[in-house]
Amino acid sequence: MIVLLLLACAQVQRDESPPVNFDQVTFLSTWTQSGTVQLTNGQYEESAAPGSASKIVVELSDKIAYGKLNGKDAAAAVLVTNPGGSGTFYDLALLIKDKQGWVNKDIASLGDRVNVHAVVIKENRILVDLTAHGPEDPMCCPTRRVEYIFTVQVDTGTMKFSK
Repeated sequence: MIVLLLLACAQVQRDESPPVNFDQVTFLSTWTQSGTVQLTNGQYEESAAPGSASKIVVELSDKIAYGKLNGKDAAAAVLVTNPGGSGTFYDLALLIKDKQGWVNKDIASLGDRVNVHAVVIKENRILVDLTAHGPEDPMCCPTRRVEYIFTVQVDTGTMKFSK
């Protein structure tokens, strides 16, 4: 896993993709009524239900990778959603730069209350190093270190999870 962290540091320096203004990207979300979120200073809020005091809060984490996917400028960012209950859900957002700018093409769930250590774009794949829940772990305390690998179809803008 240390190698993955070192690759993450080297990846940002080597690829030098244009920086993303995440507040200008409309992100896909399975948590909001509209199915999208527009961040302001890296955060979005909406009422969890009409008239409810509970809020759905979506935040951009610091786990972001830049690189090339099939020759196109790409970014992968982790969004953290608190839907107003006890869970905290992590999603991987795939962004591709096109003529109009950065577009969030797809999202993939990473899990509830996981600990994301690093995200790397390498060899046309997105690698996510995280600690997830093992079979006996309580929801508060994941202990199983894993690496998720996502292959990307840039022409369709979709990610596919593979092990």
